[in-house]
Amino acid sequence: MASTQTAQVDGDLERIEISQVDRGQTSSPEPPSTFRASGTVFAATSRWAARINASNVSQDEFEALHKERQNLVQKKYLGSITTQETNRLAYVRWTLDRIEDARHGWVLDRLETVAAEYEQLVLEIRNLHQQLRASARSKKQR
Repeated sequence: MASTQTAQVDGDLERIEISQVDRGQTSSPEPPSTFRASGTVFAATSRWAARINASNVSQDEFEALHKERQNLVQKKYLGSITTQETNRLAYVRWTLDRIEDARHGWVLDRLETVAAEYEQLVLEIRNLHQQLRASARSKKQR
């Protein structure tokens, strides 16, 4: 399944086409719909592309990474972990984080957007409340 996204960057239109193999993952098949500035276009598109890439990990690979992490953590707490294994543990944790972000990160992005919109609404309501108070005061003074 291929998706084409058009974004305006510094006055130029750029087309981005990324193919995604549907493996039943819960990640969003669509890129972010709002781009505020060219810097965020790159960041949002990069995040979206990384999520597609990470979502293509099979369940067997995911479980193998979990098992490897478990074994390395066990070695760490037993005190028998080597420097190379410590580095590998950091990499495996990072990889698992990327996979989790691919599966669930779009929900957190949406939650962040809704929270920001709610915060903006609160500010607008406070501003309206202040304007109404000022208007009521000015009517009392007349």
